[in-house]
Amino acid sequence: MARLSNEEIEQRERNRMNFEKTLKENNGGLDFEAMRKGAEAEEEARHEQSQLSWKKLEDKTAKTDEALSGLLAKAGESVNDEKERKAQQEKEKQQARLQKELDQQIQEQYGVKTDEEQTRDEALRSMLKGL
Repeated sequence: MARLSNEEIEQRERNRMNFEKTLKENNGGLDFEAMRKGAEAEEEARHEQSQLSWKKLEDKTAKTDEALSGLLAKAGESVNDEKERKAQQEKEKQQARLQKELDQQIQEQYGVKTDEEQTRDEALRSMLKGL
């Protein structure tokens, strides 16, 4: 035979005391209508508690969903910003390369030296003069 836990023993004792109290109040008879109303009240209380717990869980889930949506939106924004930044850097790099090639091609075509080439040539001339 299974042993009862202390909690189960205490619950049985409370039930026995309530039963004896009910018998005394009703002169040894049972008031089934009062018992039915009590059971209905208990069931209603359990139902209300269940609905309250369910509502709290729904609220918590909604807040979590909202927070996650915000994080995902920020992550997506961050990825887009990073892609745009890299694209802009690549564009600037390519523009600089093409501009340099174009400048070089035009200078070769017309025999014009760049500022850099002129500075280098002047430095070499001054070095040669000093020899």
